[in-house]
Amino acid sequence: MSKLFVRALIALFLVTNVASARADYLEVRNSARIRQAPTTASHILAHAATGTRLTVLDNGSQTNGFFHVDVPNTTQQGWVYHTRVTLRTEPPTPPAPPTPPSPLPAPAAQMTVHYINLEQGNAALLEFSCGAMLIDAGGQDQTTTDTLITYLKAFFARRTDLNNTFAGIIITHTHIDHNRALESVVENFTVQNYVYNGHLASNLSGSPGANWMVNHANDNGRQVAIETVSETDVEGASGSLSDSHIDPLHCADVTPDIRIVAGPYASNPGWTSADYKNENNSSLVIRVQFGQSSFLFPGDQEEAAIAAMLQRFSGSTALHTDVYEVGHHGSANGTTADQLTAIAPKIAVISMGDTTDHGQWTAWQYGHPRKSTIDLLENAIPTPRNPVKQGALEATGQFTFVPVDIDKAIYATGWDGTIAITADDLGNYSVKTEH
Repeated sequence: MSKLFVRALIALFLVTNVASARADYLEVRNSARIRQAPTTASHILAHAATGTRLTVLDNGSQTNGFFHVDVPNTTQQGWVYHTRVTLRTEPPTPPAPPTPPSPLPAPAAQMTVHYINLEQGNAALLEFSCGAMLIDAGGQDQTTTDTLITYLKAFFARRTDLNNTFAGIIITHTHIDHNRALESVVENFTVQNYVYNGHLASNLSGSPGANWMVNHANDNGRQVAIETVSETDVEGASGSLSDSHIDPLHCADVTPDIRIVAGPYASNPGWTSADYKNENNSSLVIRVQFGQSSFLFPGDQEEAAIAAMLQRFSGSTALHTDVYEVGHHGSANGTTADQLTAIAPKIAVISMGDTTDHGQWTAWQYGHPRKSTIDLLENAIPTPRNPVKQGALEATGQFTFVPVDIDKAIYATGWDGTIAITADDLGNYSVKTEH
């Protein structure tokens, strides 16, 4: 075998094995010259320092022992002798770590107001993550008192964390349809704070409950803090009053802001004698702010007291409230157009009785809710009611009712039963009715 043939076989072997290696790049291990052609006599194009990485061409094959490479920092190509470099294989690129999922937004904090169906009476249960309060504890008769206590027991059976305790009760005014069940509530549950308008006169229908609270709320080891609020207190607090009795809750998620925005006048502010002596016009008006959600409870305020409150808040948006409990059970004198402009409600709730009950002290006897009030609400509320309430009865006067389809977000205990409105701190609402 000739020497020339052996050399050819060796060269073929080297080329074949180098090609199979398929290095991705060359690493200069000793300072190397990059030449114009694959011979030691060709022109030197550049010098490559130790450690330089060179891009290898021609799949890493050699010609005369030279690798074909790109000349660094130029557009030229050249040749470097194999003893000056080491073939390297680029390690595989590790897969990119998986992109963590976007964190879910924290669930919105929520509160719920339960407008409990007590026929021709008022009671609203305010439920928060850290406690509960009651605004009014009225009713039409003993049956509705029993209904309220049953509802509250069921509530505390679900919210065992609250230990059968109300952080506070606020009674809007001293009428029996707003405080009839007060004694029963205090005797069945723990009540930490009681706020009312201070009226105890015997000619007021709710005076038995109000006087019992003053004289007996703290019997049998009970510890109820009692506070009275007047219009002077409210005005002296720059338009609205809040303290540890009115607003005793401090929640870890969202703490509600509970304020009284109107109260009873100690002397006649210039009204007629009848308006001033009317206990409805001495109602405490309570506003609850929960994040971006809000609720208003005006008691039974009538036109004189409504006008005085609006005058005090003239030019202000302080009364803007999303959910409005319609004043005085939806009577003709409990809601005005100017009032609705100041409140700008999205949802209205009326506490009133079953209009088919023709007994005494009923919605039928009083003519609640009045058609004129429903018309005002329909014009003022932008939110639709879905589905439409068909055939709801509204009064054109005492003892006279006509059916109407309600297509705005107006709810009434006499039409819908107990109404529970859940709000989050972002201003979103859901409404559930419970017949």
